[in-house]
Amino acid sequence: MAPLIGPDYIYGWGVVDAAAAANFLTNAANPNSSYILEERVYTGAEQIIEVSSAGNSPLKATIVWTDPPGPLQGEGLDDKKRVLVNDLDLWMTGPDDTTYYPWTLDPDNPGNPAKQDKANHIDNVEQVFIAVPPAGTYQIHIGHRGGAFKQPYSLFVDNVQILAEDGYHEGGNDWGDDRYTTCIAFGHVDSDRKAEVGVARRSDTGPRFFILDDKATNFSLLHAGGEDWGDGRYATCIAFGDIDNDGRDEVGITRKSNTGPRYYILDDAENNFKLLYAGGEDWGDGRYATSIAFGDIDGDGYAEIGITRESDTGPRFFILDDAKHNFALLHAGGEDWGSGRHANAIAFGDIDDDGLAEFGVARDSDTGPRYFILDDKDAHFALMSEGGDGWGDGRYTTSIAFGNVDLDGLLEIGIGRKSDTGPRYFILG
Repeated sequence: MAPLIGPDYIYGWGVVDAAAAANFLTNAANPNSSYILEERVYTGAEQIIEVSSAGNSPLKATIVWTDPPGPLQGEGLDDKKRVLVNDLDLWMTGPDDTTYYPWTLDPDNPGNPAKQDKANHIDNVEQVFIAVPPAGTYQIHIGHRGGAFKQPYSLFVDNVQILAEDGYHEGGNDWGDDRYTTCIAFGHVDSDRKAEVGVARRSDTGPRFFILDDKATNFSLLHAGGEDWGDGRYATCIAFGDIDNDGRDEVGITRKSNTGPRYYILDDAENNFKLLYAGGEDWGDGRYATSIAFGDIDGDGYAEIGITRESDTGPRFFILDDAKHNFALLHAGGEDWGSGRHANAIAFGDIDDDGLAEFGVARDSDTGPRYFILDDKDAHFALMSEGGDGWGDGRYTTSIAFGNVDLDGLLEIGIGRKSDTGPRYFILG
């Protein structure tokens, strides 16, 4: 047995304990055990796995990978040149934000014991060992040094419980009957560059929407609202956008209600989600907001706001200016759609690569176009495209989104639809 804790240059990692290895693999096959075996592929982006420790046993995480062959080394004994090709890094952060590094030996001082004070850029076996771990949540980080690469690896962890698949999150288990999520969105409401989560829900009591912090805080609750809305009023959509150009997103919420505001704009986390604007009070009975989105349609760096609504008369969608311009109405459309046709989704995207966002509107209708693409403010919101005219009765658009699926610099358009036959979604170039 090695006389020192951790590896050394005489014994390496010590004698193989085959029985312990077999027991580990057997226990790791049980999803409820405290042993974890993850076989993954690293592709260049840092990976994080969140686990919890009861604090009553040592915590150990080991990463192993087969490094690709490197260049031939010169002849000589005990060559100290670092030869890793794919330099993965393993480290952990604890509940008190302490960073725990893997064992590292010093080739210049081979008699010294291994230390845990820095990243290991020498070995393709790395182990973080915490003899007396404080109880709480830990994050296991897998990163790299150098250029991006693809590298399969195995990770072994014992005496922990994984919090969720891939360290992520689930919620709403305690909401009760007839309460469900109507919308979810991501945005940056603080300055830490990690996205927060917005959840809108249908419920007659309690909060109608929630803002959850990022993964590093285990999705702790930052804000909840709508408790005082009353029976029959619920959140239909939530979205994020930076309407004041301060680098932090504001929050937009739309709601189903026959009275009072139909949508709200809240400030960011650093301003305690204070109410910036509310609208739709004068819409009248039976008219409510169905969705909300943000996009910069005039290129000034401040996001504008798009809102769709359920209504049989008047406009079905609105574009409001940013906070700097006091949310002035820039455009409204759908006045001529007729009874029984309403807008149920809106999205922004720069589809012509001119630096200004266009927007798409989806509508519920049994005849005529089911979606519209309109140009930016400089083009006076001119109609660029429409589709769905030939879909037939009972088929309508449910959602719309933009994204670049072919890296050509131009965004494509995604359309979702309600239909009992044929395609249920389309990607348009």
